[in-house]
Amino acid sequence: MADEHPSDRRRSPRYNVRAPILVEGALPGVTTDISSGGVAFECNQPLERGESVMFELSLVRSGVLLLCAGQVLRVEERDGVKIVAATIDTIRFEGPQESEIRSALGG
Repeated sequence: MADEHPSDRRRSPRYNVRAPILVEGALPGVTTDISSGGVAFECNQPLERGESVMFELSLVRSGVLLLCAGQVLRVEERDGVKIVAATIDTIRFEGPQESEIRSALGG
């Protein structure tokens, strides 16, 4: 059987979301896409596949801050910009009440 394209193996749909992200030990960056199980983001920090990462995602319009932990799946360069894909293994919400968070996430 031929190798599948990575996007064909995704369990959750990805959404093109440009949101502020702060990776522990790095300058602020921006997400390129997000799903329920992972995120891709521009990053200036040299990260390696398999490395554990802690990061904060800011959902600006709702005032919600997502505190996340995950692992780097891959690092690639697109048009001179380093893009990191990472899992979201744990997530904690800070900000408005849970009902407001669900509304902000479209739930």
